[in-house]
Amino acid sequence: MKAVPQEEMPADSICLTIGDGRVIPLTKDQVSRVMEALMVDDETDLIPTGQVARMLGVTPVTVRRLLDSGAIPYVRYVDGGKRMVSRRDVIEFMGRRSVSDQR
Repeated sequence: MKAVPQEEMPADSICLTIGDGRVIPLTKDQVSRVMEALMVDDETDLIPTGQVARMLGVTPVTVRRLLDSGAIPYVRYVDGGKRMVSRRDVIEFMGRRSVSDQR
C-alpha cells in the first residue's frame, strides 16, 4: 500500500488517512476485512476513554458526557477505577450517530 496526497483521491473512494495529510487507498476487500476485525464480538476487547475519544474525534470530556448520559455503555472494574468501553459499542454508536446526522 502506497500513501498518496489526499487531493489525488477520487471523492467516493475509501482510504485511511495518515497524520501528514496523505491517504492510503483501500480496496473493497480490504475494507471488509478491516470492518470484520473491528466488529469481532469479543466482550474482553475493552478500550480506555482516551482511545474512544480518538475514534470519535472528540475530546475526553465529550466522551465522559456520552458515557454519563448512557449513549455508550461502559464498565468499571473497581470503585473509582477508569471507565472501559467495548470497541463494538463505540462502533455501533458511530453508526447510530452517522444515521442521525443524515436526517
